[in-house]
Amino acid sequence: MEKEVLKILNNTEGSNYGKAEICLNKIIKRKLCFEDIKTILSLNCKLLIGEFLVNYKHFDNNDLEYIEQYILNHLDHEDKMFVSDLIDFATYWEFQLPYEKCLDFLKVYEDDNTYVQLSVIDYIFENLKFSYISEIVKLLQEILDSKEMYNSIKVKAAFVMFRITMKKKYLEDLVDLVITEDYRKLLQNMLKQKYNNQKYFDYHNLLKYIAYTPTTQGGRTDLKIQIKKREADDRRNKGKVIN
Repeated sequence: MEKEVLKILNNTEGSNYGKAEICLNKIIKRKLCFEDIKTILSLNCKLLIGEFLVNYKHFDNNDLEYIEQYILNHLDHEDKMFVSDLIDFATYWEFQLPYEKCLDFLKVYEDDNTYVQLSVIDYIFENLKFSYISEIVKLLQEILDSKEMYNSIKVKAAFVMFRITMKKKYLEDLVDLVITEDYRKLLQNMLKQKYNNQKYFDYHNLLKYIAYTPTTQGGRTDLKIQIKKREADDRRNKGKVIN
């Protein structure tokens, strides 16, 4: 990597971050050599590394093997946004992360751990291990019961709990959170995952209706009534009942 490029990437203070980001976006359009990838991963600015992991499209097996070990070595990093980016990357590329460590992340109720917990819930659901199912359900229930936890995490927790257990109370929790706190965008993004489409998840269309139906003044009750009607129609048409 040219010295001038490396100089720009290492100078991210204040307004210089924008210049570094533009520089990064230019060089990642082409296939980078292994040494250049290692150089980028060693940059001081973890936000820039996260941008690289999200946007670079030319990883080969050798790159991914190195990055998998890199992620394992940085899960305890103090920059929690950076850790969140690493977990998202591991989820996308189906890396094996230490499962109990991921569960431990859900036990830490701190502001700077929020993004990590959002990423961990995705990772756990996409890598569900039934030997841990009782602990997973217990931890997600504690999140839903907590008065300290952000509602964005509760939305994901309720969604995963409903997907795992198919118990109606978690669907109701999810609907109430989405309508009351207006987390429609978050629900929309979750429904875009292939494994959540109608072919694999009977409640996709119902939740899609919730995610894309705006609530006007006094409209929460109307929307909930429509949801109950749609759910009743679904049971009649398919003979399926959830408890």
